[in-house]
Amino acid sequence: MSLSYTNRTLVRMGSRVANREIGVAIEQIVAGFAALQSAGIEPANARDSITLIQEVEQVRRLADHAAVEVMSAIEECRFHLGDGHSTAIVRHHAKLSNGEAAAPDRVARLTDTCPDIGMAYRSGALGTDQIRSLSLVHANPRRQTSGHTKTATSA
Repeated sequence: MSLSYTNRTLVRMGSRVANREIGVAIEQIVAGFAALQSAGIEPANARDSITLIQEVEQVRRLADHAAVEVMSAIEECRFHLGDGHSTAIVRHHAKLSNGEAAAPDRVARLTDTCPDIGMAYRSGALGTDQIRSLSLVHANPRRQTSGHTKTATSA
């Protein structure tokens, strides 16, 4: 699916994902964002501003989690092996910076190693910044060689 912005409005062209069920879901999400933009993202009052930011934040967390799930699936299926490391493939094709491409990979490795943390992330109990911070600690080679291998859930 390709996206473009015309006069601050999202335009969608249809998903090209092979799995049609996933493609339809992506198209529905993009249509939802387009409807949100068309409606205008303006809260009605102070209370509504709080509700709006909470709900938009939840959507962002769901999107971030979906990126982690895609990275985990790429690693598990090993589709990237002919072309190099999965983060390099993701960085190139999704047009991401090194940090943007590496973050979902680190989070995927953390949630694969520590399922309780993964469940907390999926449920929304941990935000994107928190899970990324934990994933940096988890990926740190000094932590891995120091003999302190307890996870946050087993402490």
